[in-house]
Amino acid sequence: MANPARVSTVLAHAPFTAYRGFAIALCVLVAVVDGLDFVAIGVVAPLMMQDMNLSAGQLGAILALTQIGAAIGALALGKAADRYGRKLLIIISLLLIAAFTWMTAVAKTFETLLVVRFLVGLALTGALPATLALTSELAPERYRATVVSLVVAGFPLGAAIGSLAGGVIAETIGWKAVFYFGAALPLILAVIIYYALPESPRFLALNDNRARYIGATMKRLVPNVDASTLWEPISKSLIPESERDQRRTPPEIRALFTAEFITPTMMLWTLLFCSGILSNVVLVWLPTIFNEAGYSVGYASRIVGAINIGAVLGMAAAGRILDSVGPRLTISMAFLVAAFATASLGLIEGTQLAILAAAVMGLFLGITTSAGYALSALIYPTAIRSSGVGGGAAALRIGTVAAPLIMPALLSFALPMKWTFASVAIVPFIAAAIASRFRNTRAS
Repeated sequence: MANPARVSTVLAHAPFTAYRGFAIALCVLVAVVDGLDFVAIGVVAPLMMQDMNLSAGQLGAILALTQIGAAIGALALGKAADRYGRKLLIIISLLLIAAFTWMTAVAKTFETLLVVRFLVGLALTGALPATLALTSELAPERYRATVVSLVVAGFPLGAAIGSLAGGVIAETIGWKAVFYFGAALPLILAVIIYYALPESPRFLALNDNRARYIGATMKRLVPNVDASTLWEPISKSLIPESERDQRRTPPEIRALFTAEFITPTMMLWTLLFCSGILSNVVLVWLPTIFNEAGYSVGYASRIVGAINIGAVLGMAAAGRILDSVGPRLTISMAFLVAAFATASLGLIEGTQLAILAAAVMGLFLGITTSAGYALSALIYPTAIRSSGVGGGAAALRIGTVAAPLIMPALLSFALPMKWTFASVAIVPFIAAAIASRFRNTRAS
């Protein structure tokens, strides 16, 4: 049987080959497809409501249940990826996304839509933990956080593409065509991944019944490796810290709460929960805040557009920053700057500086979210990596569900805009304080 520590060390220090780059590019495409399908219903919502005679309340219930399904899927399917394999769960999730997205187009009643969109949410975020775990396990050690953050950035990139393309398709062909296209893309990608994407060698090495595949897989990823050496012992000092003593870690969610992991787990989940609240506020509730203050829809859309552009850039850059300065400084400072940028929106409303502040807010909010995901893929060993990423994704989704419960209460006070944004800024201020207590080590 292959030595998991030897396999991890070879992958961590081997050169970045073209095939490894291709495999990681496929993981980015999974995130892009996730983003495309996740945003689809928002793009076609007005046309769907009119065609199916849905009320705003019914649409809200559909969207909320999608988020709840996303939270459950991230946690449950993350655990399944640790038990049955990253590649298998990615393929199953893509096939489920294709099936339930197609069913969205053919659904005839509100009740059917409610069930189908819950299942879509479950499948969409079910792919994310396995994809991020696989990405981190394929990337060389010095690039791991950078590569994981690029995959995370694929989701908002897909959402941006889906918003633009979905609008054109809905207006020219019809709203159902958006879901037909949305079903075809993950189906095609699932076939490509079945033939072209390798399983994680680290996962294979930990599973006795699959270890026979590891030699061929490693030769594809690291062409000059001597497969016979993968069975040899290795000095513990050479093993990446997060990969040591993996066989003692059961592939169970409860392993996230052992003495070794409970502190980073709770801190990461709290930080991603705060990111989820702030993301929902600035992307969903911000237009309402500006509208109630008397600003036009066009002005609010420019603010939201600036936030999205900043978020994509921040997510793409987060891993490189995390690799350079470590998690404590990266995440605490990103939340702190996001807090000041959020508060400033209420002070410089109606000016071009507000658009700049929105872009800065999006940039650093993107860093906090992407760095949180990247860190969750790095601090846990292979045996529970997908569970760790899935737990973080679930925490973020719970934050997006909590925001709609908080914001109506805040807006009911009819505060001046500066105090509304100052109140929202409390969330990233709290997160910055928590992040400052994080263990100050570089991602390994």
